[in-house]
Amino acid sequence: MGNMEGVSRTKMVRLARREVNRVTFPLRRDVRSLKRTVSEFRKTILVLKQFVNRQQKQLEQKEAQLTVIPDTVKKARFSPRIIRALRKRLGLSQRELATLSGVTGRTVYQWEAGKSAPKDEKKGVLVVLQKLGRCETRELLSSKTPPLTTLEACNYLRISRPTYFKYLYAGKIKGAKVGKGWKVLKSELDRFLKGERGNTNPNSD
Repeated sequence: MGNMEGVSRTKMVRLARREVNRVTFPLRRDVRSLKRTVSEFRKTILVLKQFVNRQQKQLEQKEAQLTVIPDTVKKARFSPRIIRALRKRLGLSQRELATLSGVTGRTVYQWEAGKSAPKDEKKGVLVVLQKLGRCETRELLSSKTPPLTTLEACNYLRISRPTYFKYLYAGKIKGAKVGKGWKVLKSELDRFLKGERGNTNPNSD
């Protein structure tokens, strides 16, 4: 009788453990999955913080370039023709010049149409732009342009999404993963394009 009770108790314990494992196994699996997700989020946050810090430093450096002596600004004269010629020389659209100047595209249109004139603060930007070339201006514009989404980056590079992700994962394009998507600076895409053109062999078929 004692042996039967022992066997029954053992079976009950075994069945209880099996039931506990059956119930808790999915929970343990979910916990492991959540831990991996949290770890990925922490890595993403760290990358984003580093990304923001780098962009902030670059922005501060670029904005420092847009400082001039007040007397120089007061003496500067910008007629509609001069503003239009400056924009054309730098290869900028009215919207891009507006981004650099901190105004709207309509304001730039009014400058070039002679309907209004840039004030001292905006004249200071134009004075600096007169000293820059196209490459420097493009770098400055990129620092003031919001990061591009995957679709925008693919359209800019004129490549497919799989090819774009291949370059991202290979480290040829440096971006930051935000949620389920990626963000990348236009200046980074310009750097990539410049490198790709430099690696092209002009003698290749």
